[in-house]
Amino acid sequence: MSIDPTTGSPPGRTTAVPSPRSGGPATALLAIADPHVRRAMTEELSYREPWTFLEAGTLTDAAAVAAAHGPGELALVDSSLDGHTDTDELVRLVHTLRQGGWEHVITVGNDARFDRIGAMLSAGARGHLMSTGASASAEPTAAARDEDLTTRRVRVLDSGGQERLLSLREVEVLRLTAEGLGNTEIGDILGLSALTIKSHLARITHRLHAQDRAHLVLLALRAGAIR
Repeated sequence: MSIDPTTGSPPGRTTAVPSPRSGGPATALLAIADPHVRRAMTEELSYREPWTFLEAGTLTDAAAVAAAHGPGELALVDSSLDGHTDTDELVRLVHTLRQGGWEHVITVGNDARFDRIGAMLSAGARGHLMSTGASASAEPTAAARDEDLTTRRVRVLDSGGQERLLSLREVEVLRLTAEGLGNTEIGDILGLSALTIKSHLARITHRLHAQDRAHLVLLALRAGAIR
């Protein structure tokens, strides 16, 4: 079952982003081992709505952070946190979060074993966000997860010198922009609408704090993302 982490619902179903309890930004707990994945998720979520993020890289830290902060709107829990192949500790964390008042608890990872996913759903998880290329027979290694992330994301420094992650699609849009093509021409090449290309560029501009298209291209060139 694939779940949109910004809505807690299956793709295609329109559901509002969880409303903050206090009138301020909603709170998201990212209990994910890989700091690069956590950073990518904070950027994805922040682009749509303002959030307060709590981060943890281990099961112990996740439980402690959640208890110290109190309930929030969204918790994303890595199904391979601490390298666990045993389901019990993950199920206990999911159950603790739900009992503690966390509204949307979603597990994420490459785990395709339905008994394991089912146990976490039974514990209160709203769904499981599965990465592509998952194997039903074995837990992916850390090296495999890192390789998958590297092939799908490109690191670029924004105008303030902070590292940001761009998808391969976004890099391709930048490459074609650097060739002097307009939104309609880029869309024709990539099989997308001009409006979608415009949205991609607006999103990249926001993420990199760029001034215009020329500035975007310059930042990408400096990072070696395009040539």
